Amino acid sequence: MWKKLFGRSANPEHLRETMENGIVRKNIDWVREALDKGLDPNDQQGLWLEKASFSGNSEAVKELLKRGAQAAKCKESPLFTSIQQSLSNPAGHLDVVKLLVESGVDIEARDKNYGCSALVYTAAFTPRIDILDYLLSCNPDVNSQDNNGRTALVHALLDGKKEMAQKLIYRGANVYMASTYGEVPLDLAEEKGFTDIADLIRQKQGQAAPYSGPGTPANG
Repeated sequence: MWKKLFGRSANPEHLRETMENGIVRKNIDWVREALDKGLDPNDQQGLWLEKASFSGNSEAVKELLKRGAQAAKCKESPLFTSIQQSLSNPAGHLDVVKLLVESGVDIEARDKNYGCSALVYTAAFTPRIDILDYLLSCNPDVNSQDNNGRTALVHALLDGKKEMAQKLIYRGANVYMASTYGEVPLDLAEEKGFTDIADLIRQKQGQAAPYSGPGTPANG
């Protein structure tokens, strides 16, 4: 069946089928075949960039971007799609995240459901230290908050992601910032039994003035 995909006419449905199978089966020749025969890389019936990001298919993502695919055309940012799927399907997603960011996808843009930036989304939904490290290397707003006022640090501590929390603190995460639910980094660290993280937070509190920006400040 799959061999018949080559040599087909430029029928739009045939081209979409070729692209779909090329992405899912990670066959870059089929992806190129569909594009060479005129399939729009921003075809809204396919949402190809989002699908390739979902699959962790970095070759397809690279080819689509080269052919003019735009993340802004997708219903949901392919950056969030790739980060989310990295939990269940690790292969390829770091490369996809890098390709998308390098192509100009805004890492400070918010997802539609939770209002997370890419950094907050990573801390909230995955254990992927490699993706967190890459995003931190892009100098994001480390104190960005989601719709509930939770920063990446608060999410990391809520989920017991000790290494993530440590990295975020060392990269300047504000240890006073609490969520709209009153979740405070120091309290969360102590609740999880992360005594070294709690000590690190106390050390940082001794070096910085209490937080006075948007969101709920910690008491004391």
